[in-house]
Amino acid sequence: MRKKRDRDIADIFTTTMLLIFVAIGIMITILLAMFVVNCFLELIGAKEIKAESMQVQIISGSKVIKQEEEPIEIHYFDCPLDEDLQDYIRTTCEYYDVPMDIVISIISCESGFQPDVISPWDDYGLMQINKINHEWLNKELGVTDFLDPKQNVLCGIHLFSQHWHETDKNLEYALLRYNCGTTGGRNLWESGVHSTKYTQKILSAYQYYKEV
Repeated sequence: MRKKRDRDIADIFTTTMLLIFVAIGIMITILLAMFVVNCFLELIGAKEIKAESMQVQIISGSKVIKQEEEPIEIHYFDCPLDEDLQDYIRTTCEYYDVPMDIVISIISCESGFQPDVISPWDDYGLMQINKINHEWLNKELGVTDFLDPKQNVLCGIHLFSQHWHETDKNLEYALLRYNCGTTGGRNLWESGVHSTKYTQKILSAYQYYKEV
């Protein structure tokens, strides 16, 4: 009986040890599998990061992948405004979503490109900003010198952009409002007056500057 008991204990011990080794083997296999999967995921991730990096480099103009960008041609109008001021007008027009050739046409007809002109009706500078608007434009835009070319065109483009967008980019209607004020322009338009000498003059200049 004792031998049989000892043999049974030995069998149990052997079975237990075998199960332990099997369990350890399974755990090692699982750990190895996890390690392989992790390595594989890291490899894929590295490739994706590299691909994204290459895309960023392409977008940012990196020389890793050479892509020649077409030069942007900047058009300067043939008028008595220097390139620095035209660049400022262009940037301001882009900000306010107003066509630059319209602004150049307005300047041409309002002041004849003379930055220091003051009309008998107290209209100032290139875009003839009336004195009645000076106080609120000073508060809204910080403008202090209405004869300064850049400050003046900022005010003019700011004013015209309001009429331009409020009339759904109707050029004649926007020009009427710029010339006669919001109320005056609206009254003319609603009474059937859609064209004046002022609007015709600017539209004529606009056609010219669109083509040159």
